[in-house]
Amino acid sequence: MLIKPFQFIIISLVISLAASEYFTKNKNFDFNESKNSLFLISQSFAPNFLACVKACKLEFECAYFTYKFTECSLYTKYAIYIKKESQSSEIYTRLSTYDLNGLSYYWPVFDSLVNDLVSKADLYGPVNAIFIPNRLDCGIDRYKAVIVSLSDGYSNKPHYTIFYGDSQSSLRVISSNPLEIRVWYHLTFTFKNKIGYYYRNGVLDKFGELEYPKNITRTVCFLGRSQYPENDPDASADFDDIKIFNKALNEDEILKEYQKKY
Repeated sequence: MLIKPFQFIIISLVISLAASEYFTKNKNFDFNESKNSLFLISQSFAPNFLACVKACKLEFECAYFTYKFTECSLYTKYAIYIKKESQSSEIYTRLSTYDLNGLSYYWPVFDSLVNDLVSKADLYGPVNAIFIPNRLDCGIDRYKAVIVSLSDGYSNKPHYTIFYGDSQSSLRVISSNPLEIRVWYHLTFTFKNKIGYYYRNGVLDKFGELEYPKNITRTVCFLGRSQYPENDPDASADFDDIKIFNKALNEDEILKEYQKKY
């Protein structure tokens, strides 16, 4: 009769050790409740801690989880930016969570805020964080800018251009396919080896030669307006989840970004 309790203890220990190979515990931390929904994958009943561990291991996007009584909450890797100190709370971190794949800036756009979660490069003076115009324009003046826009003129065809010197560049990548009004799209613009690429919903739509961007520090960046306000009207669009990477993503990485829920 004494063997059974002993066997039970050994089995439990092995499971716990196996779990510790995948997760580390952060004591006295929790996630900001007011922003949970953005990075919360799921919240469900779990009869015990190990059931919550298993749930996170089976969910590919799960990077963190919390277990409170019987409530198991799974979070994406970006939840690290809403972590806060909280007595008697614990966050469990999946190993290899910190690989952000070159992500330098991330504006999730929620609660009418446009705060960057990675580098704290917050956007100032937004017209409206939920309903805003149509382009990202970044440079120190109009002739040293990198511009991606949802519409070339009034065509609704996205375009991409880089200005290098003291005049406008004639090199542009312009889509042949206009965007439909009131339809959500996932748009990606990349640049590699003097070629600009435009992807629509994870699929390559257009590519072409562009100027190399000038090696300068770009301190004037606009989301939703142009550095040519006298020439470019502000078309209206909704933005959600804007990301800038410090590398050119390949086709597989772009497709995975499109397939993500955040």
